[in-house]
Amino acid sequence: RAANDKPCYEITLGGLIGGHSGVDINKGRLNANKLMGELLSAVKIPFNIVSVAGGAKDNVITRECKCIIATDRYSGDFCDCIISKKPASEPDLFIEVKAVDTSDTVFDSESTERIVALINELPYGIIKMSPDIDGLVQTSLNLGVLKCEDCSAFASFGVRSSVGADKTQLLECLKAICDKFSGEFNEYGHYPAWEYRKNSPLRDVMENVYSDTFGKKPQIEIIHAGLECGLFASKISDFDAVSIGPDLYDIHTARERLSVSSTKSLYEYILRSLERL
Repeated sequence: RAANDKPCYEITLGGLIGGHSGVDINKGRLNANKLMGELLSAVKIPFNIVSVAGGAKDNVITRECKCIIATDRYSGDFCDCIISKKPASEPDLFIEVKAVDTSDTVFDSESTERIVALINELPYGIIKMSPDIDGLVQTSLNLGVLKCEDCSAFASFGVRSSVGADKTQLLECLKAICDKFSGEFNEYGHYPAWEYRKNSPLRDVMENVYSDTFGKKPQIEIIHAGLECGLFASKISDFDAVSIGPDLYDIHTARERLSVSSTKSLYEYILRSLERL
């Protein structure tokens, strides 16, 4: 940190759709943390970062990021670089800049440059699509939490893959970036890969029960998301499972909601499936 006497401004980049980092990662939704890196790279005036804060959970596509900077040459128009290329997928994207109380300390010039470089170098989004299943994301990651305060920068990712080797390779990539910036790298909360089984007797039974119960065929999908079935599959050989649930909407956003009627139908469906088994 360095002493500071320059005016400070808070940049808020928000209004993004966000969503679930597994289910929605292929929908072209922007991540506010990554977008803040783009914005800071495009700023042409000298500035120092005071703090950066975006996101609260690593499995949520970040909707808003705030950055406080110190500069004595603020001109009021450096955000145009982001707003001018606003994609159709993010119609409510906005950037606000307001004066805030002057901070006594800031990241010095070298540290500010390293923080901006780090944010821009960190990967985000789809890394690999499935070669076997059309339209299925195989490997991805999400920069869910970004914090730069005191004398440190912190980034937290949700890393997903249906192939264990791909996930290991992606973690090694993150570790290499961390080493480049002289950081510490930690892993936690692993979801083992749950690979698709072409032959599933359980799935066949539940498909038949669904058709008999509701008079139509179920929609069977392979999704790119961490499911508890993977934990069981990693411990039990020849594990056969399906994952089911009620209708959920806008998962991992402030708009998340559950269909009560579908929950009742799910309960009845489970009872009939158990009878058939």
